[in-house]
Amino acid sequence: MKRPQITGIIMALVSVCMATAVYAGYQPKDYSITAETKGFPGAKANMTARIAAAPELVWQATLNSNTHAGKYPKIKQSFCVTDEQAQDAKAKKLRNGATVLRLYGKAKCNAPDLREVGKAWDYNLYQLLDYPFPLADRWMITKTHNDETRKGQQIYEQTGKLIYGRQDIYEFTIKISPHPNNKKHSKFDFYVWTDPGGFIADWMIQEATKYIAPEFMRVLEIEAQKLVGGGKTSSPEPEK
Repeated sequence: MKRPQITGIIMALVSVCMATAVYAGYQPKDYSITAETKGFPGAKANMTARIAAAPELVWQATLNSNTHAGKYPKIKQSFCVTDEQAQDAKAKKLRNGATVLRLYGKAKCNAPDLREVGKAWDYNLYQLLDYPFPLADRWMITKTHNDETRKGQQIYEQTGKLIYGRQDIYEFTIKISPHPNNKKHSKFDFYVWTDPGGFIADWMIQEATKYIAPEFMRVLEIEAQKLVGGGKTSSPEPEK
């Protein structure tokens, strides 16, 4: 049996375990997800959920990229890089995530320091991903556009698209707005199109996305609640 075939069998078993964990594990409130794989490489998914924190706090937690490593699922390292660093990585055709970390990690920036409140602004996000074999050492630099022009309405949007890295496709859109049933909560809409490349079937990528998304939203809710009262975790507002 050829190695790609063996790898496919292993990853299929992993994906089944992941899919099982979704239905047995945490589910966000008002959560729904649709995912598809036909007609394009990789997988696309649309998700929505209620986050028990105000939109501004959820937005701040989203921007705190330097704190994402080790908290959010499958993220080993996370920090901003400058335009010059992103282009340098691309020009040098870097392939190893540890090399990127060594070259740019000490001079890393933080998205909240770049924030232009009430305006549209950009930053570049480096992330080293914690994927199993044969997807080890997957990393990416994403151009992230932030739109706060509707801050007065508590509406925030973020879009990202892959600049460079060991990932074939990655793009996403996040929209944070007041939840229609509880204005002190947030409605979190998330679209993602991803393809890590390699000998991985598209349906496996779809199942992995279904596994990761609820855990991502659980951690985001916790991090947003920590921002209330100078970093102390708050109790969510009661359901209405």
